[in-house]
Amino acid sequence: MSINILPADALLEVFHHCRGHKMHFYMSVWRPLVLVCKRWRRIIFASPLHLRLLLFCNYKTPARESLDIWPPLSIMIKFSHWDTDDYEDIIAALERHDRITYIKFAMISGSELETLSAFMQKPLPALTELFIMGESIPVVPETFLGGSAPRLRKCGLHDIEFPALPTFLMSTSQPYRPQSY
Repeated sequence: MSINILPADALLEVFHHCRGHKMHFYMSVWRPLVLVCKRWRRIIFASPLHLRLLLFCNYKTPARESLDIWPPLSIMIKFSHWDTDDYEDIIAALERHDRITYIKFAMISGSELETLSAFMQKPLPALTELFIMGESIPVVPETFLGGSAPRLRKCGLHDIEFPALPTFLMSTSQPYRPQSY
């Protein structure tokens, strides 16, 4: 019996289970599946929300070249002070402000935050999780994310000064409930 006999909805459930217990379906897992055949590619890319498909961007991701190759999927950005001084690929991902769902900046200095914040002046309508861990207490500007992240569900700030935080949290569409990490 061939797997091609399975109906599309059965294959979709198989692909859904390939994600395992992870919250999102990372590119390292779904990319080999979309390369198997056109049918699998069509099924997977027709259900990005159901499968929770995600493009992962960090300093190693050639984002400027690769983000336009794939369909407009959700983007996860991770950046750390130790990664690199070259922000080009992170900035390329930040330019897709309507697709970013997750941001994590770890041990980021004031100058790094200032550089990246310059590209984060527009609201991020899809952002659900934001984590910033500072080094030497950087200040988040008032214009950060255009002062709005309507879908924000999780926010972790450590060693960060963010004077506009109360106003920023009021921009979420649901009441913000602080969580401890």
